[in-house]
Amino acid sequence: MHFSPSDLDLIVSLRGLAILCGLGIAIWLASPTNLRLVEAILLTRPRHLRRTLWWYQHVGRKFDMLFELSQHSAASRRRNLRYLLQYIIPYFGPSPPEFAKLKETIYKPIIRTPVELIWVLDGKRPMSVRWGMEVLDEHYWPAAKHRTVKSARRETTTRLGLTSVTKRCWTTTGAAHDTGLNKIQWFPGGEFGADGRITAKLYYYPARAAATGTDPFRVVTDCVSRLGLMDQWTPIVDFFSRNPHYNGTPEFIGVEGVPPASNRLKIYTRIGNNFSSLDEVVRVTTLGGTLNHPNVAETVQAFRRLWRLLYPNYKSEDNVPSIRPGERGMCIYFELAIGRKEAIPKIYIPTYRFAGTDQHVARAITAYHQLYSQGGDIEKNYEAHFNRLFVGYNLNQHMPFVHTYIGIATKKGTTQMTIYYALDAFGVAQS
Repeated sequence: MHFSPSDLDLIVSLRGLAILCGLGIAIWLASPTNLRLVEAILLTRPRHLRRTLWWYQHVGRKFDMLFELSQHSAASRRRNLRYLLQYIIPYFGPSPPEFAKLKETIYKPIIRTPVELIWVLDGKRPMSVRWGMEVLDEHYWPAAKHRTVKSARRETTTRLGLTSVTKRCWTTTGAAHDTGLNKIQWFPGGEFGADGRITAKLYYYPARAAATGTDPFRVVTDCVSRLGLMDQWTPIVDFFSRNPHYNGTPEFIGVEGVPPASNRLKIYTRIGNNFSSLDEVVRVTTLGGTLNHPNVAETVQAFRRLWRLLYPNYKSEDNVPSIRPGERGMCIYFELAIGRKEAIPKIYIPTYRFAGTDQHVARAITAYHQLYSQGGDIEKNYEAHFNRLFVGYNLNQHMPFVHTYIGIATKKGTTQMTIYYALDAFGVAQS
């Protein structure tokens, strides 16, 4: 176990490292000269300390690389990593070495990690870095008594002051109650913003639908109606009602930890696996051509361009075959907000289901920014930066996949790509 001086500055922020094992021995790690003493203590202390440091070494450092690449200031990087160590990593649960011979965990078995690293490419500097994770609870890991979903939600809301909007979503979706299904009913996320602020995000599954047999659209409609956004939501419900063959389902909804007047309700809607052609995705995104907001046309154009780079051998009417046939297909989120006349869509391509290799995806993203003069030097050299970020990973294999999703939308000529990464923690542990 090795720590640099910058690591030591972060380690002091860990609750539980200031006073080790309840012995009352305060260890202030202000100087690298304490390194050997600290290493010796950590290696002999309770498992949760070693666990937190393992996650920091293999996940926290990946975040820090991205903060540096995204041109966050040194002070911002320290603040962001301290937040990760204090309020995110403690909910990751057991580290892969603790699973001994087990090769999977209850977390997202396809991407084999509790957290997704998210990078926003839109030409802005500093760049936005985001995260999303699933909280471990006692249904899945009985030893998580002090790290339950309730405690995670309480701590998240206390630290970042979530609002009445999230409370309404919490109650109407059924996430506030034990459905008896032993399934994760919500998950947290957040953004380390370009302005230095950390913004919380919460995502809710329509758990009440599965527990009671209610149509998921009905559950989401209850939430939307309480927020006064039905004018924007009704055309979406009507479209999927008229076109049941798409097998559209609102998979989850997302809200942010900001005041209601500036909040946005994002409804992530999944369609069937057999509708994976460019033409079909565009039809659903535009609700059959009825959404005519200027942003929609720009987003569709950007999506067409990226799609052709990702799938050059397929015509617009051809379905791209999924490498995971048993799973659902493309995802479109519809963003609702106070003061709008209609929803604004964003398209999410599940690249780990519908792509060749990570290297191919990285080249397509790079080519998009170069060909269409989007972004700056980082975006135009995305492949090189991606390779540096994931050095040691096999980027020319189909599974496991590092790129999980690419979200794409355009506003006033500027494309925003939101790239989701799976940090294959189990692969790291076995390498």
